Amino acid sequence: MPPKGSKSSKGKSTEAKMRAGEGSKKRVEDTFLMDQTAAKAPKLEETIEQLNVKNEKIKQAMLGLQFGKWNPCLLIKAQIMSLMESFQVNTVDRLNPAHVIPLIIPKNLIKCGMYMTEISNKSPIPVLQVRDDAPTNWILPAAGGQHRVAALEIWLEKKHAQLNKYIVKERALRKQDPTNVDEAKLKQWNEGAKKEKDVLEGVVEYEGAWLVSLFDDSMIDESLALHIAQNETKHVYMESLMEGLIQLFKIMKAQGSDYWQVKLVPQSKGNASRQRELLRQDYVWDMLSQFDTAGIHYWHTDFMLFTEFYMMMMASYGGSYICYKILTYLVGCLEHKLHMCFNLVEVDEKEKAEAAQEKLEQLFDALHDAMPIPEAISNGIREAINKCFPICIANMLGIHEIGNQSSTDWATIFAQYASEVPQKIQEQVMILQEQGDLDKLHSEVSHALKTCVIKSKIIFACDTRHEDYAGFPFMSRSVFKILKKHLTCIQSTIYEVCLLWF
Repeated sequence: MPPKGSKSSKGKSTEAKMRAGEGSKKRVEDTFLMDQTAAKAPKLEETIEQLNVKNEKIKQAMLGLQFGKWNPCLLIKAQIMSLMESFQVNTVDRLNPAHVIPLIIPKNLIKCGMYMTEISNKSPIPVLQVRDDAPTNWILPAAGGQHRVAALEIWLEKKHAQLNKYIVKERALRKQDPTNVDEAKLKQWNEGAKKEKDVLEGVVEYEGAWLVSLFDDSMIDESLALHIAQNETKHVYMESLMEGLIQLFKIMKAQGSDYWQVKLVPQSKGNASRQRELLRQDYVWDMLSQFDTAGIHYWHTDFMLFTEFYMMMMASYGGSYICYKILTYLVGCLEHKLHMCFNLVEVDEKEKAEAAQEKLEQLFDALHDAMPIPEAISNGIREAINKCFPICIANMLGIHEIGNQSSTDWATIFAQYASEVPQKIQEQVMILQEQGDLDKLHSEVSHALKTCVIKSKIIFACDTRHEDYAGFPFMSRSVFKILKKHLTCIQSTIYEVCLLWF
């Protein structure tokens, strides 16, 4: 109930005047009827002003996280929703050292003093901040935690939605005429809803904050990085069979092993044995090696399901075996064709325009023999090239003549592809240049990117040469699926032809 004016006073109290309509204030927000005290700022031994600034840094950091470099885990919706429900019931234990997200990063990328060597309850945990002079598109490679980040994002959306409902309710109450306000609703707000709103405001202030452990990448070789990631997949995330196969391959490769050194699991015919059985095949090892150089481009695709992959690679029918040996060979050739665009060979646009075909072929030979710089082939460039294939080729009539240089239909659509790919690569390079990041990269990577467009044009200009991969597109997920489909259709014929030679 609102307070009543004193009878001994000469005039009516302010509240009483408003009841009578005599005061100039006409809304609840202009009275003391409603609890409008500011919510206490959330504290982890820091002020709210500092948190607001740091949360912006955290949100930027979350956008810069890169998953998949050290483990091939695919985001699984069921695991995300399970985590999110756990957050709802048990709250987000984001500062627990047992739940840290491991990051393997260059030490010179982060600001000094923005990390601590041990966690102490007496000291506030610093918020990771990236140096101001870091490249705009900086990335923090994480060895795990993508399900936590994804679940946290969904959880935050729900918390923001809940908070918005309280804000709407609060605004509606504040705008009401105090003489007509529902006292029951006002009491409910003051005694319950206001406290819940304050709690939600405190929760969302921390946004995407999460405790991370930092590993200096100059002290972590690939084997150690994979070990860190393996701890995540074995004890935090239940990896799939395909992810386990890829992780086992990456670990063995980092240790300098080869396919013939893979040991089978004694007295076992389960999935662990099947994984090793696959890795003991030279063509499987070669194919995974090609895929591994492409980062995560191939790992999370529909043809990389363990059962399908096992049946595909271990088929007992001779035609299938030969078919996938050919497929592995093509993957290697077309990956090499793409890598020819990214190296330190000196060439410029003017030289290419004025060069005769003989000169172009000399440049082609130089590109063919040059040491590639695979770090320059970003995921963005691969994705751009991957999209060119379905647009220019996959849905066209000439797709059935793939690689057939004597086919007019294939020549027509391949010419369109050869024109489109350099343009898409150019767009990706321009993005880096406009952001001012191209010159901040390693000098060799920067040089390879600045010259990759003209080199791709030279490769397509000389594509009529009798090379193993002449008339074929650059390797990508889309190309792999089409090659696999076409080879499967003619595997019987391939087998019959092979029998003539043996």
